[in-house]
Amino acid sequence: MPPRRSRGDRLRLSGLCSKALTYFAGHYCAKVSLRGTAKRNLSVVVCCLAIGLLGACGQTTANEASEVEGLEATSSNAPTEVLVKQVKFPAALLAEPTGALLFGERLTGQIRRVTPAGELEPEPVATVQTLGSEDDQRGLLGLVLLPDSRLVASWTRSSDNRLVAGVVFPAAEAQLIWEGPVSADRANGGGLALSAESEVLIGIGDLLADPNLAEDETVPNRKILALDPNGLPDQLPKILSTGWNNPFAIAVAPDGTPWVA
Repeated sequence: MPPRRSRGDRLRLSGLCSKALTYFAGHYCAKVSLRGTAKRNLSVVVCCLAIGLLGACGQTTANEASEVEGLEATSSNAPTEVLVKQVKFPAALLAEPTGALLFGERLTGQIRRVTPAGELEPEPVATVQTLGSEDDQRGLLGLVLLPDSRLVASWTRSSDNRLVAGVVFPAAEAQLIWEGPVSADRANGGGLALSAESEVLIGIGDLLADPNLAEDETVPNRKILALDPNGLPDQLPKILSTGWNNPFAIAVAPDGTPWVA
C-alpha cells in the first residue's frame, strides 16, 4: 500500500554514530541532506562501509573522532567469545531487558534466544516462513521488541516474495501489521527499530528499481517508514525520510534520535 506522509513529524539523524553501528558499519560519517516530512531538509548521518576514513571526515569534531578512535583500540584488543556456533546467516540481533540475546537466522526464518548465561535455548522463540538464499538479501531481516513485550519481525514472505512485518511472539502464528512491497535480490532494507513514540521504524531500499522513486509518496521505495504496531496489514505508514539505498540497520539513541546504516 502507498505510504502516508506525516506533516507534523520531523526525523533528525545527526551527530556521532552510536558505537554499535560504528563497529558494524565502519567509521566514516558523511553528512547529507534529504527532503523530510514537511518538505524540509533533514540533517542525517549515513554510516558507510569505509573503515578507517573517519579521521578525514570533515563533519566530525575532535571529541567525536577521539571517541571512535578509542572504540577502534578497544575493539581490536578486547577478547572475544563465541556464543553460538553454526548459525545460518544471523541477520537480526536484539538485546532483551533480561540480558538475553535474540537473533534471527536469515535463511531458516528461525528466531533464537541466547540466555544471559550464554546458552542457546534448544527451541526457536518463533519461526517465519521466509524466502532467501546465500546469493541474495532476502529472508528474516529485522527484529524489534515492543514496550508490551511483543516481538515484531520483518521478513520476505515465501508465498509471494513480499517484504512484510508482523508480531511473531507471543502469538502462535505471525500477526501481520504491514504488507510491504515485492522484494528484490538486493537492496530490500528491512531493518527495524522502535521509535520514541513506540512506532515500528522500518527501512525500505530501492529494490533495484528507479532511484527517482524516492520522491514518489505512493511507493515505499528508498524510505524510512513508521508503522503502527497495532495496525492492519494494509495500513499506510508515515514517511520519515527518503533517499536511502539499502537501510539494513536502524537504531534509536536514548534521546530519540534514529540512526540508519
